Amino acid sequence: MILASRPDEKKLVLVALSGIGDLAALEAAQKCMQDEALKKEAELACVRIAQRFKPGKERDKAMAVVKAIAETTKDAGVRKQAESALTRK
Repeated sequence: MILASRPDEKKLVLVALSGIGDLAALEAAQKCMQDEALKKEAELACVRIAQRFKPGKERDKAMAVVKAIAETTKDAGVRKQAESALTRK
């Protein structure tokens, strides 16, 4: 992410992070939620990352992030995906 300078480059990094079920990837995506140009993609990346976790404490932490996204996002599509992720076991 450090090397990505333009929003479109950062969006590509977020897509790549979506394939990694790791708390560090989740944290990196969360940081991008503060940037309005990246917010939607960062929220989606967080949801997708959280879904990769196996049941346990890390998944619980990740799903807490997804719950917060579902409650606060302004994008209906993101909200729908987050809510769907929360209902899956």
